[in-house]
Amino acid sequence: MGLYALLAEAAVVLVAGLHVGIFILESFLWTKPLGRRIFGTTALSFNQWCIAAGIALSLVVVEELIKLLLRHRGAPDPTAHQTQSLPAVPSVA
Repeated sequence: MGLYALLAEAAVVLVAGLHVGIFILESFLWTKPLGRRIFGTTALSFNQWCIAAGIALSLVVVEELIKLLLRHRGAPDPTAHQTQSLPAVPSVA
């Protein structure tokens, strides 16, 4: 095994280890004191969670109402994927 292959494998192991560490930190430790210090966050009270959820829900409701209005007016849905039909390929006999 050459030096470059060894360095490449070491880099892959290092990057994979960093990804696993960041995943664990973001998934499980963000509510612990270490995670709060790293991310610079603080705990939210129940009322603050309710306010955040209400704002998020209101955005979803407004977006769905906009889509309903556009469908009612006959405008194309901006979130729908438009497909184009391809011309038929003539068969060679």
